[in-house]
Amino acid sequence: MKAILLILLFPLFLCVSSVNAQSGSAITGLQGMNYQAVLRKTSTQGVAANLTCLLKFSFSATSGGVPVYEEVQGLVSSAQGIVSAVIGKGTVLKGSWSAIPWSSGTVYLQASVDMTNSGSYDPIGTPVQMFAVPYAMYAANGGSGGTGGSGTGTGISWKGTKTIAPLTAITGDAYYNSTDRKSYIYDSLGVWQVMTQDGNGISWLGQFTVDPSSPVAGNAYYNMTDKKSYIYDGSAWQIMTQDGADGTTLVWLGTLTDAPVSPAINQAYYNSTDKKSYIYDGTGWQTLTMDGIQGVGITWLGSFATAPATPTLNHAYYNTTDRAAYIYDGAAWQVLAEGGTGWTLKTLEFQNNGVLGLATTASSDTLKATKKAWLTTGNTGTNSNTEFIGTLDTAAFAIKTNGNGTQQERIHFTNTSRIFVNGTADTASSQGQAVLTVFGGGSPLALNPGEPSTDHAINAYNSNSTAAIYGRNYSNGYGIQGVSSAGAGIYGWSNTKSSLPIKGENYSSQGGYGIFGSTRSPYLYSGNAYGAGVIGWSQSTAGIGLMGIGNNLDYTNASLLQGPTTNGAGVLGNGSYYGVVGVGGVSNGTMGVGVAGGGNNMPVVAPATGGAGVSGVGYIGVAGFGKSSSNSGGDAGRWGAYFESRYGSTPIGYIYIAGQAAAGTFLGFATTGTKSTIVKDEAGTRRLLYCPEAPEVLFQDYGTGELTNGKAHIDLDKLLTQHILVDAKHPLKVFIQLEGDCNGVFVTNKSATGFDVKELQNGASNVSFTWQIVASRANEISATGSELNYADQRFAEAPGPLPTIEETRPVIDSAAAAAAVTAGKANEIIAAAAAKSGATNKVALKKEEATIVNKAFSNLQFASAKAEIAKSSLSSMDKLATLLTTHPEWHVILSGHTDNEGTPAFNQTLSEKRSEAVKTYLTSKGVNADHITTIGYGQTKPLSAENTQVAREKNRRVEIAIYSERP
Repeated sequence: MKAILLILLFPLFLCVSSVNAQSGSAITGLQGMNYQAVLRKTSTQGVAANLTCLLKFSFSATSGGVPVYEEVQGLVSSAQGIVSAVIGKGTVLKGSWSAIPWSSGTVYLQASVDMTNSGSYDPIGTPVQMFAVPYAMYAANGGSGGTGGSGTGTGISWKGTKTIAPLTAITGDAYYNSTDRKSYIYDSLGVWQVMTQDGNGISWLGQFTVDPSSPVAGNAYYNMTDKKSYIYDGSAWQIMTQDGADGTTLVWLGTLTDAPVSPAINQAYYNSTDKKSYIYDGTGWQTLTMDGIQGVGITWLGSFATAPATPTLNHAYYNTTDRAAYIYDGAAWQVLAEGGTGWTLKTLEFQNNGVLGLATTASSDTLKATKKAWLTTGNTGTNSNTEFIGTLDTAAFAIKTNGNGTQQERIHFTNTSRIFVNGTADTASSQGQAVLTVFGGGSPLALNPGEPSTDHAINAYNSNSTAAIYGRNYSNGYGIQGVSSAGAGIYGWSNTKSSLPIKGENYSSQGGYGIFGSTRSPYLYSGNAYGAGVIGWSQSTAGIGLMGIGNNLDYTNASLLQGPTTNGAGVLGNGSYYGVVGVGGVSNGTMGVGVAGGGNNMPVVAPATGGAGVSGVGYIGVAGFGKSSSNSGGDAGRWGAYFESRYGSTPIGYIYIAGQAAAGTFLGFATTGTKSTIVKDEAGTRRLLYCPEAPEVLFQDYGTGELTNGKAHIDLDKLLTQHILVDAKHPLKVFIQLEGDCNGVFVTNKSATGFDVKELQNGASNVSFTWQIVASRANEISATGSELNYADQRFAEAPGPLPTIEETRPVIDSAAAAAAVTAGKANEIIAAAAAKSGATNKVALKKEEATIVNKAFSNLQFASAKAEIAKSSLSSMDKLATLLTTHPEWHVILSGHTDNEGTPAFNQTLSEKRSEAVKTYLTSKGVNADHITTIGYGQTKPLSAENTQVAREKNRRVEIAIYSERP
């Protein structure tokens, strides 16, 4: 079933003058009624636009009765789905128009539509009872019956609104009765007939999703569920309206005197000729709106104490006596406006908070402006977030004194963070732009370069222990940078021992410099000028040109600093661990020298490829001295030099030179590699010859001899005999190689000075031979008087690789830390740093912060022998990460610990992995990795010494310490 929205238009046909009816015939010129409806495809779809359809109209004497007249019309709907017809002008299907019983007072119209042209009609609503319009047509046809008559039509003479019928009336008189709300017309029989009557009023209830309860007739509402409006008829809810489809958009053509040619659908314009707006529906121009009645203008006369004399229509004035405005309607003065109160301005001034206040005689309160001004006497109650001196656009802001010229500008605020004093721009880009730039009197960029009062750009004075000028950089830039075109960029002067003419400090934990020097000149320019980023010059013949002190050592404590006391030095370094560090090949990892030294006034020499940590040239290129702490035979582990080949942090081979592996035994070198020499083969290729090795400290010698009558005596070299030991425990070992035929030989009478060779079986041969001896090296007395033991060494214990520290974190100044470095204990170094920093830099946590930290680490669990954080610990770790990200200035040390299950070496590695696991998790949640340092203590710091499962779980842990600065 199609849903059809109807708009039925039944115009009232009224005769405005008498018309004579012809006997026996009706006046058919007025036969017909206008009809209009909007067709829709379904209840939810849009209008049926441009649709060819059939409309059937049926008239009957009763609602739903047998039609006495039927007709059909073929129509095409407009683009808006509108169909228009004149009922009575269609093809008659049944009866005749004159057969409609208008005189009966009950005639019903039923409209039906065939939208498919299939002969199947759908009713449009229910039958509608016809009222005044048909009867006017009936009167126009002059009959009292359906066939027409010979009566005379009359016009209407409207008498207005009355409460009762007029006492005297003639045919055609009409009026509206306000008592029964009906319109009446006086007929030719002298009777008042009902012409129209008021409909029922609607009481709108609003919008609901279900029907309202307990309705009364006339109640109406909009149902938000099915998008329809309903009215209650006294027994049930009836559909009143329903939502349609979206409307269409007008294309406005403007104001024209005639209709546009070749219009498109929904184009609209205003016709200035007939004062109407039209819209084109696809077939014709339809009225959209029309002009209303023009209003009237007022002629304002002004303010008077009494009404003006001789007014004319629409004159108006204000009466100062009764404080009302009046307009003249042509007969009398009518009130136009009244009730106001007059006032006069009392005060207008700025209040202390900068608000402009207005007070009047009509109100003791002060009207305040919504915005404020800055007063020359100062403001109170300001909010720095919303109230400020400056601009809201991209314009700069300037402060001037003594005039409005360019040179009167004292401070210039740009639309960025940059500020200039005595200048408006800084073109010296090679030095870098600054937030605050101050131009002194001698600066070519200054607004007042010749002003004598600005010899210095900035003067700063202080009399306490803090700085007059303090520069601090929180990143990798400069605390203070000075640039000069001729003199000193930064100059400090002092004449006392305790003062520091120039002191640079940088508190950044992410890099930076205390004092930075830069030059763009090579070391030697044109053979007569030197360049350097920093130069240190001592004018004492025993002085130090440049001294670097690391690890927070007290530079005022001479006992902590070491250096040459008589010969001085160009550069001296003092530190808890490193005195001077040089790193070469920073930008080219395949070459470079960390430290290059030239002795005897020789230029430095370095490898052409491959690089070197240290490269020395001189009469002695590199000298190393392993110094003993006493004269009691020397200390084990003191060596003149140590060299190592490694892969990453793993030693591959190493050699100790000039030292003692064990107290009392001096070694020229001890190495994991074999000893060799280099020779060339016949092609000139260098080849290696390897030395034999022995488990004892031995001397060898070779020689030749000859048997004479079966006997020979060999005397050893006198120098050799002074350095070998031959006795029963250390026998001389002799090897004989015969060069001729004999009975064989044996060796006898071996001593530290020689040996005898005799032929077997008392032979008397004369035969040549070669000999080789091997003897134990004799012990020696060192320069200190102690004995160096060589003779009894056999498979002596050798030193391992030199313990090293890979520099991943800074060390600090303390005797304990220095001792730990010497022993190769990296964790103690960091622990010493943390202990010192904790004295002043450890963060004092708030109660809620301490709760988060304590819970995170009390809940932190690891499985035995693993570094994986348990899932049950992650939620509290997340809260810790949130706390740390809200304090990016904090620095954290994480120390890992294990139980005593497993080897110490394994547990040491495991503890380091556990602290790293916590760091990895925290950084994955946004914590700055550069602010987290990890340490592993292995099993060395248990919380409980008990050998129980509970104790072992307690010892498997990671602890945290939080500092305000990097320890």
